[in-house]
Amino acid sequence: MEGIIAAIVILAIIYIVKNFIRPLITLQELPDHMELETMCKKYCLIDLRDYITADKDPVPYAKNIPLSYLPRELEKSIDCDKDILLISEDKRTARLAVKFFQKQKRDKIYFLKNV
Repeated sequence: MEGIIAAIVILAIIYIVKNFIRPLITLQELPDHMELETMCKKYCLIDLRDYITADKDPVPYAKNIPLSYLPRELEKSIDCDKDILLISEDKRTARLAVKFFQKQKRDKIYFLKNV
């Protein structure tokens, strides 16, 4: 009985680390003062906001892929050798997107809030 409880606790810890802690460690927030041209040279810009929001307030050089479409787009493959810079309305959205990028073996993922 104690062995089953220990196994359940270990599995719960693994689940929490994999789904919540690891994406937060991988995700790093960039400062707001970086210029757009510098960002374009160093990062692949991916705008996770929905199409309507991104159309009203576009980010130049960013590819708009709403979070709900991201898994499908990543299956097609995103051609970029640079680090990823996610543009989203909140950190939660960026954290969810990191899970998909981690499946693609991307380690350096940054995020910019409310551009």
